[in-house]
Amino acid sequence: MRKNIPHILEQVMHAPWLITPGGYKSVLVLIDSKLNEVYADEFNDDFEGPTIHWAVDSNGIATIPIKGVLGQRLSGIEKMCGGTDYLDLQQATQEAIDKKYAKGILYAFDSSGGMVRGCADLAAFIQELPVPTAAFTDSRCNSAAYWLASACNEITSSSSADVGSIGVILPWIDKSKVWEVEGLKYDPFVNEGADLKGAGAGPSLTDAQKQHLQESVNFVGEKFQNFVSSNRKVKPEVFRAGTYFGEQALDVGLVDQVGPFSMAYQNLLTRVKNKNGDRAPVPTKIQVTKMTKEELKAQHPELYQALVQENETTAQNALEAARVQERNRLAELDALSFTPECKAIVDAAKAGNQTAPQIGVQIAQLLAKDNEHLRMQVGVYRGAKSTSAVANVDPNSAEDPQSEKALAGRLTAHFQKKFGSTNGRN
Repeated sequence: MRKNIPHILEQVMHAPWLITPGGYKSVLVLIDSKLNEVYADEFNDDFEGPTIHWAVDSNGIATIPIKGVLGQRLSGIEKMCGGTDYLDLQQATQEAIDKKYAKGILYAFDSSGGMVRGCADLAAFIQELPVPTAAFTDSRCNSAAYWLASACNEITSSSSADVGSIGVILPWIDKSKVWEVEGLKYDPFVNEGADLKGAGAGPSLTDAQKQHLQESVNFVGEKFQNFVSSNRKVKPEVFRAGTYFGEQALDVGLVDQVGPFSMAYQNLLTRVKNKNGDRAPVPTKIQVTKMTKEELKAQHPELYQALVQENETTAQNALEAARVQERNRLAELDALSFTPECKAIVDAAKAGNQTAPQIGVQIAQLLAKDNEHLRMQVGVYRGAKSTSAVANVDPNSAEDPQSEKALAGRLTAHFQKKFGSTNGRN
């Protein structure tokens, strides 16, 4: 665990974030309270933390939660503290489609944002998914979380949900006065020309370092804004990085509708059923034109030929299925050829297109002459038929396929064991 602490601190203190100021303060409080030696010793370096719990329902809709602080390659302790890894989200989405055959993905957001690294990649992944997608929040969907949501086909929020914060922040506190009081001076050695190397390591920044960091933040911010603008019609004021409640977010174009989870779900389900994504729905009225086979052949020869070939394929498949069924019928009858007398009954059944269950009792009567147990079986069967003890059976009926099949199966097993499966056959 200890080797993860420098990584965590580097990401928190010296990397740009796609998160609200309040969300970042929460991260700092969490770091202060949890990253100490006592807590760290509870986990080893291989601790992976909790996984994302997602599910695909009977309609083929996968619901995947996106919660807490978002980041790339988070440690187990970071996930334990409520973080969600971009790579875990991508894996969960891919598994839902590939292994559970999800027809639509509904992302449920409760996040103030997170790290820059990995966010744009996951957003691009979501945007290119082969199934319809939707985003819903009844709490928070800000900054990095909104970047991901804007990749979906549709966004729904509750009335009290907090949405937006389209901006980038690199937190910095100038501590030069504190260092001056303490008599400290930051004076690192860097190779010639590498004046940006020490940016952020000391108590203050040079003008060149400030400009460089500002350009980095601007680069990410512009990329964020361009992605949102390419997917949604939003008002320019949203790029001031403010957050908006449900109806406010709807007014500035950040969401498509305000409502409960069920609304987001039903809208996504409609997209899935239409299989159209963002395309226009299929017209409900279709004009049908009748034409003869000759007209179809003359006006649409390629379609006519395709239909002929399809009919031939269907006929061939049906013929092959019939052949398999007939082979199975003959094989089941052959299994009852225990003696020459049995074989005579089997040959007659083959010619009469009968099945093995239909001659099972006749075979049993023939073979039961020298077997007390089988005589009892046949007697019980006959008695049951005569007293209508067999459920749903007419006592005057000459056939009872299920009972005969069961009896024939017992006889087959008995006599194959006694005589051998090929005894009495030619």
